[in-house]
Order: sequence, then structure tokens, then C-alpha cells
Amino acid sequence: MNDKILVVEDETVIAMELGLQLKNMGYDVVGRAGSGAGAIEKATELRPDLILMDIVMPGEMDGIDASKRIISKQNIPIIFLTAYADEKYIKRAREVGPFGYLVKPYEDRELRAAIEVALYKKSREDEITRKNAELERLSNDLNDYVHFVSHDMKAPLRHIKALSLFLDEDYGDKLDEKGKEYVKNICTTCDDAGTMINELLQLAKMTDTEVVREVVDVNDVIRAVETELKFFLKADNGRIEIVDRLPTIYANGTWMKDLFVNLITNGIKYNDNEEKIVRIGFDDEVRKQAFYVADNGMGIEDKYKDEIFKPFKRLQAGKEGTGLGLTICRKVVEAQGGKIWLESELNKGSTFFFIIPQRGVSG
Repeated sequence: MNDKILVVEDETVIAMELGLQLKNMGYDVVGRAGSGAGAIEKATELRPDLILMDIVMPGEMDGIDASKRIISKQNIPIIFLTAYADEKYIKRAREVGPFGYLVKPYEDRELRAAIEVALYKKSREDEITRKNAELERLSNDLNDYVHFVSHDMKAPLRHIKALSLFLDEDYGDKLDEKGKEYVKNICTTCDDAGTMINELLQLAKMTDTEVVREVVDVNDVIRAVETELKFFLKADNGRIEIVDRLPTIYANGTWMKDLFVNLITNGIKYNDNEEKIVRIGFDDEVRKQAFYVADNGMGIEDKYKDEIFKPFKRLQAGKEGTGLGLTICRKVVEAQGGKIWLESELNKGSTFFFIIPQRGVSG
């Protein structure tokens, strides 16, 4: 099927010659118009694939004004064919966003090239629009699914854990050690599944939530994190050290808390030392205003430094966790326009650096 072209030209002879020229090239000339108003009417009626538009025509509306209306309503690609190369016309035409601008006289090959490029560009734009719409639909479906899982799966997990606790409380004396271990494993598995659901929901929220920034004193954030992780740190013989006073920044306060929680728990969890230490500081010289969270854990080989930020990636089997914590960290930082990276040496610990771009950072 040939591409349909609408010719807009007020001089009849020129319009007929152009129409014949286009037919010889293999295009289908579906109509002609001799004014801006006529162009709008024909474009609405015929829905061509492309419009060749003269600029200076009789009437109150010239070709540029007509093109504005056509593009805003129907998004049909337009190539201007005109005898005028004045800056004032070019400037006005540029604001419309045409797919081409040919100054008469032009050769057949120039016209064909302009038409083919315009049609190809429009087809690519349409394809991108379709794919973006499909991606948005899939993203919405995924977010809906995550929200469904987080809401509808939590209740059964809580019920299973409650029944396990009742079993241990009411019938614990009748269970042997193996039976008690089974009950304990059920409760632990329920907790792990609940954590994974919460982290999946957190990732989904970061995908469809606009970043809301505020003035955040990172020292206050760390104090809140220490309170939240108090029992976790005590159980694992972990300790947090603040190397320097941390700055006040412009960021999302809730996300910053999540970021430090995940980095600190990662440093404690993947650490076989008797005393597990996480040091937090701010490097405003060597690494250009980067926060860092350093641990004295097992370290990570260079070949895995990018892998650890991928979802569900855990490098050490047998360790508790969902494999989503560092993915959340990357999302938190990148959603605020920053970057996060790892510097590590095997058996000598790891240091995570991250930068949150600022309008201004204070000490």
C-alpha cells in the first residue's frame, strides 16, 4: 500500500505538477488544498501519512499556523515546501517541529529523500510510542501485582507464624528437639518471606513515586537507624562508629534512612568477625562529597562488585536475607540523581560510597 500524501499549495499549476511528480515516485496523492483552513479540513477528512505544505498562501492562516493546529490534533508529519528562506520563516517553522524544510526550486531526489526520511522518522516515533505505552502498562501491571502480593500474602504468613507459636506454646512439651527445630524454622521462614514482601513493595513504590526532597540532617538519620537496629546489633555483636560529623543535605529523608539501614545490616550480616564494626563517614575531598559505609567483614572480589546490586543476588550461601537490600540502595541513590559504588578487598572488608547531588551541602 502506497503512502498517502496531502499537497497544500495555492497555485494550481504547481500543485498539479507536484502531484504528478509524487505519483511518478510511487506515492498516493489523496488530496489537494489551497489554503491553511483547507489544509486543516483535508487533513481531518483524509488522514494522510504526510503533508507537503506551502507556507505563504491566501487567507488569514498561512501554512505554519495551519501546521501548528494539524500537528497538535493529529500529529501528522509535515514538510514545508516554500520559496522563502528568510530567517523569520525558518524561525517560525522550527517552532512547529516539521519533518523537513525544502526551498524551491529543488530536485526530485531531494524531495524523495525528504519524504522517505520523514516517513521513516514518523514510523520510528510511532513504534517508540507504542513500546512506551506497552512498557507503562506492564510496569503498572507489575506494581499492581506487587501491591497485591504485599497485601494478600502478609495475612497468611502472619497466620502461619501465629499457629506455629501456638503449637510451640501449647504442645512444646510433647515435641522432641527435631520437632521444636521445625517450628522454629517455620517462624523464621515466615519472617524472611515477610521481609521480602516488604522489600518488593518498597522497590515498587520507588518506581511509581515522585521523589520528595527536604532538608535532612544525616546525624539525625543515623540516630534513628541506631534505635531501629538496636536489638539486631546486640544479637550479632555489631557496632556503629561515626567517623566524622555528617552533613545536612537535601534529600528524601525516608529513603536515606532505608539506605543506611540496608548498608549497615549488610555490613553486619556478611561478617564473620567476633566484633562486627560498621564505620560511617563523609569524604568531602578525595571522593567529592561522598558518604561511605565501611565494614570489617569478609570483603568482595572485584568480579562481583557490580553483581551485588542486582535483585536477589547473594554471594554467600547460607546467609539470611532476600538479596534485595543492595538493590534498594541503588534505587534510592539513583532516584535522587546520585551514584553508588563499592570498594572492597577480599578478607579486608568493604566500603560502599554514594553521592547525592546537592544544591548545597553543609557540615
